[in-house]
Amino acid sequence: MMDEKTQKDSWRTPPEVFDPLNAKFRFRFDMAASDVNALCRRYFTAEDSALGRPWPSAWKWCNPPYSQPLPWVEHAAQYRRTVMLLNQDTSTEWARLARRTANLIILLDWRIRFVHAVTGERGNSNNKCQQIYIFDDAPPAREAEVKIFSLSDLQDFCK
Repeated sequence: MMDEKTQKDSWRTPPEVFDPLNAKFRFRFDMAASDVNALCRRYFTAEDSALGRPWPSAWKWCNPPYSQPLPWVEHAAQYRRTVMLLNQDTSTEWARLARRTANLIILLDWRIRFVHAVTGERGNSNNKCQQIYIFDDAPPAREAEVKIFSLSDLQDFCK
């Protein structure tokens, strides 16, 4: 049984967000998952954490715990080929690092209704919009390109 804090950090990305991105990038690993919310066949849980170890070179999905995103952004910046979903927040150390090291930042213009890890039901509308960071093979020459996407824009981008 998950405790309340674990449940709070274990919401699953809904299929309308994950599926188009997975079709484009063909993720091999879910870097921040649990047994009940993993979206890839190969995944890392809190018990076998992806932090503190080298990340695989294949494309990776990462919807990390929003309570501690900095180490996840650091790993994505170092190991690349990662698509990461986080809250929109430009005031944090992790957001500043991502702006310097991600290739593309997609600001979503809607609030994602995540899927509860235990019940499988949609949560209420999130209190913040999310953003997607794409860390390609090499860091950008200057800083990340920033785009604002609707859901249909995201789907078009992934085709």
